[in-house]
Amino acid sequence: MAKTNARRVAVAILAFVLAGGAGLSLHGAPMLFSFFFGGGGIALPVDPIEAATLPEPPRSEPLPIFATPAHLPDDASFSALGEPCGVSAQAVEGDGGMAILNVAAPCKPGMGVHIAHAGLKFDERLSPLGRLSLTIPALEADATFSIRFSDGEQAQASAALDGLQGHRHVALQWRGQTGLGIATQAVGEAETGAVVSALGDTGIADGWRAEVLTVATEKAAAARVFRVAVAAPVTPETCGRDIAATTLEAAPDGHYRSTPVTLSAAGCDSVGDIRLLKNLLSDLRVAPNEP
Repeated sequence: MAKTNARRVAVAILAFVLAGGAGLSLHGAPMLFSFFFGGGGIALPVDPIEAATLPEPPRSEPLPIFATPAHLPDDASFSALGEPCGVSAQAVEGDGGMAILNVAAPCKPGMGVHIAHAGLKFDERLSPLGRLSLTIPALEADATFSIRFSDGEQAQASAALDGLQGHRHVALQWRGQTGLGIATQAVGEAETGAVVSALGDTGIADGWRAEVLTVATEKAAAARVFRVAVAAPVTPETCGRDIAATTLEAAPDGHYRSTPVTLSAAGCDSVGDIRLLKNLLSDLRVAPNEP
């Protein structure tokens, strides 16, 4: 009896598989089981199997990775970071007789700029973001800074400086890699309070550079004297040749006068030496209680 039932089960399963493979409806599966097992034998509950019907997902077009706003004109100019192209310059008063100059030109990254102010001139370079921020000794109370970019575009910034009267300046400027600079020494009991500002990008081979000595004069308790000289290193590039430079010093009317000078460098057998030229710039003398 057990073998017979097992045989019936095997035959029923085979018939069930063949019926599905032949494309017959699976709803007839219970009839097959009834045919093989009849009223007796093993009762196996068999339910029809129906495939679930799922709705298809809605189709959509892929979005672009970068989208340009529709309201922008076709000829609009922007930097690589999306900033509008344009040039701006602003000057404000700083501390210690200084002015702070900020220049922005987002579409001119790394470009050279020439800056001029009251006879002072030097060359700088914009940052990779097209920015430049400088602290510059101000030579005029109504300070104006002219900016000229290497592509010819120009800008200007102005500032009224109230604290300029309490400071005095002397400057030296030159062009190229000369190594020139200002050397100063306080005499007697004079305080050290002298600041030398270096202006100009040393990476610009033939650019203008400058150094400015600033001395505070306001409310000095005693007379002070600052010896001023030009330091001229002897290098393989400067030895045995003449070097052109310009000095800037305050005139009696308060404006700064510009004086061209020519420096004769020592011979190439003196490379490595530093010569102090003491007659090119006047000493700075500060009277007590000078405004």
